Amino acid sequence: ARQPSPMPAHFDFERAGTAVAAAVAAGAVGASMLYLSRIGAFDSSAPRPPPRGAEHEVAFEDGRPEALPVSAGSMVLRRRFARIDGQRIHFVDDGDADAPLTVLLVHGNPTWSFLWRKVIKLLRQQCKGSDVRIVAPDLFGFGLSDKDEDIHSARLTPEYQVQLVVSLVKALGCAKILVVGQDWGGPIAACVAARLREKVCGAAFGNTALRVPTKPSKSWFHRVSHMPIVSDLLFRFGGFPLSSLDGVQGDPSSIRGPTAAAY
Repeated sequence: ARQPSPMPAHFDFERAGTAVAAAVAAGAVGASMLYLSRIGAFDSSAPRPPPRGAEHEVAFEDGRPEALPVSAGSMVLRRRFARIDGQRIHFVDDGDADAPLTVLLVHGNPTWSFLWRKVIKLLRQQCKGSDVRIVAPDLFGFGLSDKDEDIHSARLTPEYQVQLVVSLVKALGCAKILVVGQDWGGPIAACVAARLREKVCGAAFGNTALRVPTKPSKSWFHRVSHMPIVSDLLFRFGGFPLSSLDGVQGDPSSIRGPTAAAY
């Protein structure tokens, strides 16, 4: 793989996702499409999560999940909730449960499973309906999944995210999976694949990295996010970075109106 390189000023997340879907649908199973960008370090001083590799019991909720926000009305997909380690996790589960292949889509920050709606639609168009199952969870703290208000919580770590996704995939009984990771979902998806290696038949990664650098240097974003008061003003009241997503799109108009509101 290439060494990490800076992300272009105008990287179109949704077009990149569509390209991933097209490659998967065309049969590029087992191939990796890598566009590596720099990511900041995870704070090593943060509280430790449960032991590495821990798994959790999963209970699926019956009945129809609550309606999506009006702004996300274009996301017409089968959705479910699962209770994992006490956390309510929302996920898309589209396709036949007995499908021979499950495509696991792991989003990044600051998005949720809504990011993959066009990818899923394209997969449905290009693949036989009964051949592919698509699972796209909202990571803990994102989208419609539960949140943790304590910023020092031991659950707010990549390891805990991996544990929840691994537990979900196992509980769903997926036979073979193809993992797709975008942004911060890249290292999470890579760890999931490593722990479920007997199930993985392929991987695709976009705009991400597969591990934390040995000697990482924190970006301005990560430095600012740890500044008291300044970070509160920026994130809680300024709506950043959600309010600026259109600025990093190749086509800024693709994240406007209801789409911007959904994010």
